[in-house]
Amino acid sequence: MPDPSTSILSLSYGTATLAHLALAILLVLNFKKNLPSILLLLAVVATACWSGLHAFGFTRDELTTLTVFVSEIGVDTLWLLFLAAVFSGSVSDQRLRLFRWGGVGLSFGLLAFGVVQVWSTGSSLALGSTLVIGSILTSLYALVLVEQIYSNTREKQRDAIKFLSLGVASLFIYDLILYSGAAFLGEVSIGLWTSRGFVIAMSAPLLAIAARRSEAWSMQVFVSRQVVFHTATLVGAGAYLTLIGLAGSFLQRTYEDWGETAQVVLFSAALIGLALFFLSGSSLSSIRVFISKHFFANRYDYREEWLRLMNTLTDTDEKLPLQKRSIRAILDILNGQSGRLWVREQDARDFHNVSSWDMATDGRVIKADAPLMQFLESSGWVVDFEEYLRKPERYGGIELQSGFQVFEGERFLVPLVNDDELIGAISVAVDKRHPKLNFEDTDLLKTAGRQIAAYLAQEQALERLAETRQFEAYNKLAAYLMHDLKNVSAQLSLVVKNADKHRRNPEFVDDAIDTVRGSYARLKSVIDHLHQGRVVPRLDTVELAKLVLQSVSQCADRQPVPKAEIPESRVYVNADAERLQMALFHAIRNAQDASSADDSVTVRLAETEGLVSLTVEDTGEGMSADYVEKHFFKPFSSTKGVKGMGIGAYQILETVRSLGGEVSVESEPSVGTRLVMRLRSREQPAAELADEVEV
Repeated sequence: MPDPSTSILSLSYGTATLAHLALAILLVLNFKKNLPSILLLLAVVATACWSGLHAFGFTRDELTTLTVFVSEIGVDTLWLLFLAAVFSGSVSDQRLRLFRWGGVGLSFGLLAFGVVQVWSTGSSLALGSTLVIGSILTSLYALVLVEQIYSNTREKQRDAIKFLSLGVASLFIYDLILYSGAAFLGEVSIGLWTSRGFVIAMSAPLLAIAARRSEAWSMQVFVSRQVVFHTATLVGAGAYLTLIGLAGSFLQRTYEDWGETAQVVLFSAALIGLALFFLSGSSLSSIRVFISKHFFANRYDYREEWLRLMNTLTDTDEKLPLQKRSIRAILDILNGQSGRLWVREQDARDFHNVSSWDMATDGRVIKADAPLMQFLESSGWVVDFEEYLRKPERYGGIELQSGFQVFEGERFLVPLVNDDELIGAISVAVDKRHPKLNFEDTDLLKTAGRQIAAYLAQEQALERLAETRQFEAYNKLAAYLMHDLKNVSAQLSLVVKNADKHRRNPEFVDDAIDTVRGSYARLKSVIDHLHQGRVVPRLDTVELAKLVLQSVSQCADRQPVPKAEIPESRVYVNADAERLQMALFHAIRNAQDASSADDSVTVRLAETEGLVSLTVEDTGEGMSADYVEKHFFKPFSSTKGVKGMGIGAYQILETVRSLGGEVSVESEPSVGTRLVMRLRSREQPAAELADEVEV
């Protein structure tokens, strides 16, 4: 042991003693009856006693090597017992009990070894080396437990556990630095040994906060493969560096002339080798496989695999299309290097190479009736091309080799099945040393393939839906235009029918010219809509009384002749005059078509509190309430049979709704129908108001 200044050493370890005694009193006052609380109290009391022993024992030269050895390892043992108790919430598999209690067993083994060594030989000279190596190992083990406890604690409990982790970790990190230096230099650093008490004292407030915040020390934690992988890597790296340190120390002591140089070269080479190991993907993959085989019942952490699959398929941050994300999802499972996606394109029968990852997309085609694709669809198996070439009998003796020609350098073919239909496949190229797949691999790949297939099928369905909506828009436009053309045709046919009889009548000629003029305007509007690709409303200030009289006049050529009832005051709305007049025209025509010559059709205009109502009422045959509710406003539904297109009522509804209004219909068979269009009125335009004042 070093011979530091006794005054500084006493102050350092005396501070640690007082701090941990205060912590012990706090724990007693807030004692919780559970195993972790009991073990924490014992560890804190032991740390206080150990600090006091160092503070006063060195000053009186009463500490022997055996006393230091037993006290150091004994305190470490109690802390490891406490950490194992806290970690108990994570142990669901019996095989992890060895990991949980391994550090405790190690410390007990070191104690037994040291005591037996002294008892059998009567000398304590070898205890120094045993203490150095043992403290390094127990410190590493304690840090691993702390890391696992913190990393796997539920988010809501980390507020308390983070102080525990910092407090305990500070104790063992300092020990690791202290004894690692001793392993390299051959002796314990006097400065580190003297300052150790202050560091131990600083851990006490952290542990006090943790004890205060924790309801119980048995935290709800779980063990994931990722954490075990990092833990195993950390332990392996620590053990590796420890061995290198011991080898360097041996060289330095054995060869005085060049031992120090050899120690530096050895340590540098060891660091380079460790870096190369961590940069090697195959080495890390081997560790993962080893951990999965020997520490877990299942090869995969299916929770992690499912979350990773979902994150890959839904991650749009990288601006990758779904097809590329699908390939990447399978590559992540197989640790693949590259791959291609084969799917049936829309309205195509065969499978096309539509996307790839780290290889060319050449548009190759696999026939849908190829034995390989037939086998995939019927079995849903993951095809291993190398396995098939070695043992084709595993694939039922089916001739698949003719389908391999399109797969250059690829080994696996994962089917994408949706609703028992093969919509595609993903071919994957892997490292030549990739092991063959077992049942867990194939089950995971088939499940991932089904999920990917569902996403791809949904994307294809959305594309088809978008196209359908485009066609629907064009069909809707065509229906409107056909309806307008039908009305224009009816008006012109009426002129032609009466031309021979009334051609010399000036009034008929004037009406015919007005009809042709209106038809021309309507046809011009139709042509404009066709150029625009849609019906574009143009909002103007419309005087409804004029619009009503014009519509009634247009429909006066048929029985029953409609009547108009308009108020004395002028009523205005914001609307596309042409579309609104056409909607009113359709409403009047529908009323006439549903009435006999003896019935009546009345158009009423009224305004009440800023609302305008246009009512078209007839005393015709009427409709049932069920028909009004389910069919009246439905496109292409008509009571006129083949003579009607069933678009008029729908056009009325769409026109009024586009203006922010509403339409209601009341009808009763053999009584008649009442259709009301309600719109918001607007004030009289300033120009017309000025004209009235001037008159």
